[in-house]
Amino acid sequence: MTPYDRRLNPYINRMAQDMQIRNLAASTIDSYTWHVDKFCSHFGKMPEELRLEEIRQYAEGLRFMPRFDRKRTQALTNSSIRTATRNRF
Repeated sequence: MTPYDRRLNPYINRMAQDMQIRNLAASTIDSYTWHVDKFCSHFGKMPEELRLEEIRQYAEGLRFMPRFDRKRTQALTNSSIRTATRNRF
């Protein structure tokens, strides 16, 4: 996992700064920004540019992960995306 301070996406950098202001742990920031970076890369867009249907589509795809990782990854991804989209939906 790339440390959050090395991510190139300006949106992710801003998100990390906001999370630092809220005094979240570095491991939490790394995890959230990693998932949101993956999410942005998947669609080639910033989270605020995505429609609800695209977010649902991504979340639906997580159901087909191997069972070992699925539950934790779904929870982290959902929390990360919710944070990134600022609860728009």
